[in-house]
Amino acid sequence: MSSESTIILFGFLTLITPFLGFPYAWYGYLFPLWGIVIIAAGASLRMRRYRQNARARMDSPAQMPSDTSSQESSLPHGPSPLA
Repeated sequence: MSSESTIILFGFLTLITPFLGFPYAWYGYLFPLWGIVIIAAGASLRMRRYRQNARARMDSPAQMPSDTSSQESSLPHGPSPLA
């Protein structure tokens, strides 16, 4: 089951739990358990997105000028003193 489906399922279970007729004592166990599952699924989604963004950054190198000396020599008045 995907993380997205897990979050939807346990969110729905959290919503309908009070209407299912469970004994009151069970709520002390069910809600924290479902909360842990939702947190774990959310963290999994976050890490997956982080890894995808990191992989995308590594795959696309930064645009760097190939040779600045050829650009400077083509200027009529020389390089700028601020550069």
